[in-house]
Amino acid sequence: MVAKVLGTSISFAIVAINTILKEMIIFLITWIGEDTVSAQLASITNGVFYAQFLNTGILLLLLNANMEEFSP
Repeated sequence: MVAKVLGTSISFAIVAINTILKEMIIFLITWIGEDTVSAQLASITNGVFYAQFLNTGILLLLLNANMEEFSP
């Protein structure tokens, strides 16, 4: 039961963090400005992809890591 709740809460945390990252990246790239609209959209797409990919990968890696060998 605890594992199911923990897994579900991690899923919601990943979605929430990805949404926040997406909004921040869109705001920052529009604030910086690009020469053309297509360049701006390409920058937004690349930035959001990399941020969400790394965020999801790092969170899942840390969640499944065996940290019993390391003392706090």
